[in-house]
Amino acid sequence: MKVGEPGARVNSVVYLRRRPAPDTTGEPDRSVNSVFRLRRRSPISVGEPETEVNSIRSLRRPLLKIQMRCEMKTKTVRDQENVLEEVIMRGRALLDFQRGRIAEGNHKFAMKRRGVPDAYLVAYDAAKDALKAGEEVIKKELILSVKDHVVANAFAKGHKGIGHGGVGTILATIGKPLTMFPKPSSLWHYCGGHVVDGRAPRHMPGKRSDFSPQARTILFRQATAAIKSANPYRELYDAERLKILARTRLGPSGCPFGVLHEGHEREADDEGAKRKTGESKLLQCVKPGDDGGETSAHVHAHALRVVWKRMLLDLWCAFNPLKVWKTGEPELGLNSVTAVRRRSSSKKLVAV
Repeated sequence: MKVGEPGARVNSVVYLRRRPAPDTTGEPDRSVNSVFRLRRRSPISVGEPETEVNSIRSLRRPLLKIQMRCEMKTKTVRDQENVLEEVIMRGRALLDFQRGRIAEGNHKFAMKRRGVPDAYLVAYDAAKDALKAGEEVIKKELILSVKDHVVANAFAKGHKGIGHGGVGTILATIGKPLTMFPKPSSLWHYCGGHVVDGRAPRHMPGKRSDFSPQARTILFRQATAAIKSANPYRELYDAERLKILARTRLGPSGCPFGVLHEGHEREADDEGAKRKTGESKLLQCVKPGDDGGETSAHVHAHALRVVWKRMLLDLWCAFNPLKVWKTGEPELGLNSVTAVRRRSSSKKLVAV
């Protein structure tokens, strides 16, 4: 069939798409570039009326596959900034639900201590259960949002002990992209990891703080959860704790840091609440443990502080792979979870 010769609609459309020269022998084109060759199951002779199977399906299937591939590509290449905003929004909602659930439980406990009948406390139970259910739903959506973020998902998979939920909670409590922090020490300062007069900073009522107390609380919580299983963060915690306990005890309290500990002894009453007993007195920092070793709440808090600062360092390195920091920053040491190499020429630590 020659160009311009009347023929079936499918044969004419396919004929124009072929790259080779028109075939006048009447045989269908069997070249690789022929859509007719790839899509038609049985050959159709020139001039044969088109069938529904050979015409509609042969043209519709390629379009559907192309459309599906475009949708998958659009879904994969999502705007990472919008995904991070979703993570922050859902993470903050999760924290709000958690605070509400804890507040309802505390209100119920306080009213029960006042002698309020149990019939009046049913509303607190219903509110607590509703907040718990909403918390579970938001947590699942938060995990899905973290998996959609390329960097956060890779970090959660490569660092045991944190998980997708923990990464989402940390990013939400920081509330801004980690690329805005020029170096790890600025991120530590924002989360309350700096030192003021040799001690950790405290929020003073009536004064504006230059750090986020809420972020520090959330990070302590995440570090506590991370050391409950065998992972590099647990190894870092044990190594730091043993190193501090091996120090010389200083002062009347026998503290490895030389801090004087004073406070009240607390005993649990009939309702389970711990009450202060007696006057303030000198307390020992390190006490004998149940397993025959030594235990110290001060040393435990210090080791947790080292763990969550290492978490922030690893997270900062994941979001800022091209940034470097000078050797004046704290050394990472051999226990670093993040792979680090030292360049002897420039004397800088480069995160890889």
